[in-house]
Amino acid sequence: MGAYTSIRGWVEVHDKALADIRNVLVRHEDQATEFELTREGAEFYNKGWIIPNEHINWTHYIFYGADIRTRAIPFIRSEMAEIAAMFMRDDEIDDDWGIFPTGVIHVEEDGTHGYPDEEWLLQDGKLIRNQIQRE
Repeated sequence: MGAYTSIRGWVEVHDKALADIRNVLVRHEDQATEFELTREGAEFYNKGWIIPNEHINWTHYIFYGADIRTRAIPFIRSEMAEIAAMFMRDDEIDDDWGIFPTGVIHVEEDGTHGYPDEEWLLQDGKLIRNQIQRE
């Protein structure tokens, strides 16, 4: 039996970025072999994404939640990094106004390999990885 890692969390985005985010996910499926995955494996892991069709008020939240093979972490991390770097403009407010996605993702390996737990922060156009110290 292989090692598994639980990845779960949320990302706050502008609703106008949803089509671009879906394109990121499809593009990563097309590049699955770069992550030592099959296309079918990449499609399977992308089922962990929840992108609601409707949202309440002005903020749109998307979610990822799945227990994946630990070897597939780079695939999901690459998607998150590309999403984090997306600058989202809102021309309705101001031509120059925009934001980067923000979010928090928790990453916990099942203990098979002893990888440290991490928290990924999507902030200021970057994916920031922080190790979490457990007592």
